[in-house]
Amino acid sequence: EDVPKHLRCVGETRRCQEIADAALTCALPHLCAAIVAHADLSLGKEKVAELLDAHISAGANLRGVRDNAAASGDDAIFNATKDLNKLANSDFRAGVEEVMRRGLTYDCYIFHLQLEQLADLASAFPELTIVCNHGGSPLGVGTFAPLTWEDNETAAQWRAGVTKLAKCPNVFMKLGGFTMPATGLIASHNLAKPPTSREVADTLAPWFNFLMDNFGTDRCMFESNFPVDKTSCGYTTLWNAFKRVTLDRGCTDDEVAMLFAGTAKRVYRL
Repeated sequence: EDVPKHLRCVGETRRCQEIADAALTCALPHLCAAIVAHADLSLGKEKVAELLDAHISAGANLRGVRDNAAASGDDAIFNATKDLNKLANSDFRAGVEEVMRRGLTYDCYIFHLQLEQLADLASAFPELTIVCNHGGSPLGVGTFAPLTWEDNETAAQWRAGVTKLAKCPNVFMKLGGFTMPATGLIASHNLAKPPTSREVADTLAPWFNFLMDNFGTDRCMFESNFPVDKTSCGYTTLWNAFKRVTLDRGCTDDEVAMLFAGTAKRVYRL
């Protein structure tokens, strides 16, 4: 209780490192081999520096931090922040600079509304490795419903944002999170039975193919987003859907290796 509020999240890093160390002693898979910790980058330069250094001291496997900027302006949607322009905020950018100075990656969850802002941030910090989580999450609920691939304003805005962001060579893209409720793409609660991997793959394919077309497989990596994705489909179903997307696309063995492991290994130094 005597730990300053802004440093309390360091306990998570310390615990993850304990799990990683324990796994190595009992022939388990390399759990928590790379740790991406929470950090409020808008705290001000001195507090952010203190927090990042504490994370580094707590976890030898620390590779980066995540500070979400997903904002929609719609209170019916779960927003990470109310600030629609957080990525341009001067205090936030001062915190980002501290991340870059320490050679850490910056993971970010945003909505499609912030894609161009993230591109501006990436251009301002070209030496910083940025990982855009959940494919830049196009919204398909609330005032943004429904979301469809064709003849849809949100989809068009998402494509424009992705195209701009992909021009920043220091940005990598996580393919996943599209089965979250926020996209509205798979409303499994309205289905008579859970969707199959084939159905999930067909839903995800146009979005993921566009991301791969723009970023290339060497800057994309598949991700699960469990337990949040659990509202739409099962864990095995999701990963089988990812495999179907790559098969239908005709990915080479090298491209598949990058999507399922190689890109993540390079970005997070595994």
